Amino acid sequence: MSYFKKFGNIASCRVYSRRNAKVQQARIIYDSPLSIARFDTQWAVYCFSTCLWVTPCHYTIDQKSFRHEFIATLTQLPPNTKDINLAPFTRDLGAKAVNVPLSLNSYKPKRWAYVTFNSQETMDAAMEQIIGFRGHTLQWNLPDNTNKLCHRCGKLGCAPNQCPSRQDRGRTRGRNPVAALKKRFNINHPARPKERLRSGSHSRSRSKGPSNSQPSQSQKPLANARLNHNPRRDRSKSNDKRDRSVSFSAVLLTPPPLSTPNQSSIMSPHDAANILSLLKSLQQDMAEV
Repeated sequence: MSYFKKFGNIASCRVYSRRNAKVQQARIIYDSPLSIARFDTQWAVYCFSTCLWVTPCHYTIDQKSFRHEFIATLTQLPPNTKDINLAPFTRDLGAKAVNVPLSLNSYKPKRWAYVTFNSQETMDAAMEQIIGFRGHTLQWNLPDNTNKLCHRCGKLGCAPNQCPSRQDRGRTRGRNPVAALKKRFNINHPARPKERLRSGSHSRSRSKGPSNSQPSQSQKPLANARLNHNPRRDRSKSNDKRDRSVSFSAVLLTPPPLSTPNQSSIMSPHDAANILSLLKSLQQDMAEV
């Protein structure tokens, strides 16, 4: 609303949207009636690249509807044409305002524009002229035919599915964007066997703990006997990594046999000191709790 401050001191401003309306409206109140006197003859202003309609609030319903009575459409515009681009030659034609509608899906400018005039004679004289803009020959139509315009090229009676502009962009009827997205993000594809390999390596890594890192000599023959007991079964297990990992980890996770009385466990003084310090720290932690 800072653009309208140059017309006078603004007392209040409120932006709102009517129900089921496609555009927003603003109600601006100036502290002096002289600030809006120019809008009796000026119907619109250009703010950045958009043409904004300006209507005094004290107008009657007939005066407001008169400003929407003589409207023609200018079709086959180049892509991304904005209101400000059409302002120079529409002003020469005697037009009061020009508005390029935006697409509700992509918010891009459509390929036609609504040109507003103040009389039927001025509109008829403008529609008799041929206008060229950026290498395109523009065509005049009535606003009642906008639902028959192609949203790709802006021509009257052109089917969007068979529009030449659609073929120029390289799109074919067999193009399936959903399938391309599924292929890109690997949707509905079989899962890779990484998880099974990861779970197998995890089970094997757990089996290689401190207690099982150095198995006793009595445990090695047991593992060898278990693995070499049935060669045919081992050959079938080599084809299934999950079964092989489970059976191998089950053998290694079995508790080692109890040591015989003849075998004496020897503990170094360093290990004994570590155990005592650990017990002492645990005792202190329990005392604090």
